[in-house]
Amino acid sequence: VREAVAPALREAGYTVVEAADAEQALRILDCGERIDALFSDVVMPGRLNGIDLARRVRERDPDLPVLLASGHTDRPIDLANVRLIGKPYTVEAVTTLLADAMARNKRN
Repeated sequence: VREAVAPALREAGYTVVEAADAEQALRILDCGERIDALFSDVVMPGRLNGIDLARRVRERDPDLPVLLASGHTDRPIDLANVRLIGKPYTVEAVTTLLADAMARNKRN
């Protein structure tokens, strides 16, 4: 999913920092990388899944917009301010949700 979505998000004007798994994403954040939003799949390789990643990111930055993609949207994600997008999705749907989440964050 990352290999298909990241180039499309770049094409839509976003700066994208990619991580192969949740552990790598957390290491990137530990190094001080500033991000405006997190977009991840729920199912990820490695020890942590996307929900685990969102929880850890939420602990560090409760206001950071988080968007998770899942093929199982019937299972609610019990995390404040974490949005869920169902698969299949379009890049336009992702960019709309990210832009909305980032705009809301700037108002808070």
